[in-house]
Amino acid sequence: MKIRSIATLIVLTGCATLPVCASAQQDYPNKPIRVISNLAAGATPDIMMRALGPTFQAMLGQPIIMDNKAGASGRIAFEYVAKAPADGYTILVSNQNLATATAFMKDLSFDPVSDLPPISIVASTQLMYAANTQQPYKTFPDMVAYAKANPGKVFQGHGGVQTTQNLFMLAINQKYGTQLTGVPYKGGSPQMWLAAYQNETQLSFFTETAVTTNIARVTPIAVTGDRRLTTYPNVPTFNELGLPQVIGVEYIVHVPRGTPQAIIDKLRAAINAGVQKQEVKDAFSKTGLTAVGSTAALAAQRHAEYTRFFTEMGKTFNIQPE
Repeated sequence: MKIRSIATLIVLTGCATLPVCASAQQDYPNKPIRVISNLAAGATPDIMMRALGPTFQAMLGQPIIMDNKAGASGRIAFEYVAKAPADGYTILVSNQNLATATAFMKDLSFDPVSDLPPISIVASTQLMYAANTQQPYKTFPDMVAYAKANPGKVFQGHGGVQTTQNLFMLAINQKYGTQLTGVPYKGGSPQMWLAAYQNETQLSFFTETAVTTNIARVTPIAVTGDRRLTTYPNVPTFNELGLPQVIGVEYIVHVPRGTPQAIIDKLRAAINAGVQKQEVKDAFSKTGLTAVGSTAALAAQRHAEYTRFFTEMGKTFNIQPE
């Protein structure tokens, strides 16, 4: 890694002189903070960050404004934040799809690891794999048997070829010899879920809450993680099914490279304080989330691990960068 000069660092942080830099950090924030999501309005990151809004307002004196930039498997949102001024007023909240960018998106104008450093893990969730109730299968083994008998006729929604849901579908196909067919949805979860509820697709990955509130329309047949959910004790984990690479989601907040440490500290403090509030935990729980909050070092470690993990999965399934 090249050592940057002090002058270069000043430019990166958007300050012309060191005294101005110091003043900008002390005054931060003096306007609303924009939170960019790579998923559509109503998706989990949108709901999650809105729940944290009152804490941001109380601790920083400024509101957060959600700006959902869905599409292109997240590239639009990722590139937007990577190119934004490193002043703490434009931040990214992402699921693990950012970790797939290195392997699956060609001609990137940014580095998903170094140009969008993580500052905190906000929340995590197990995911449930569920089938539309109009289908004849009610368990994972029955789904596999049906899919084998009807190759190419069982459809699963995902957010794009370069998303984790698609990789998980390919892992199922490889492990069990099925030919599940992916159907991409630009907006992510809300559109995917609606399609599964209406039987336009037969399978999708859901949060526990989304399954529970729509149990008349979808039947859970598997869950991520190494433990079964107490609310669905008869639903096996993907670990039990021999698919440990099908994992849950961690939602991480990132900032543009060069954001001053003092600003990062303020943002992380607001996030980590917010996730400890009972009203925020309750709001998260309604969406199937577990509040986390973390150091920047742990968030960076996890993001790097996910990047390596999904890069290897992409090679395994011969996903070509687009």
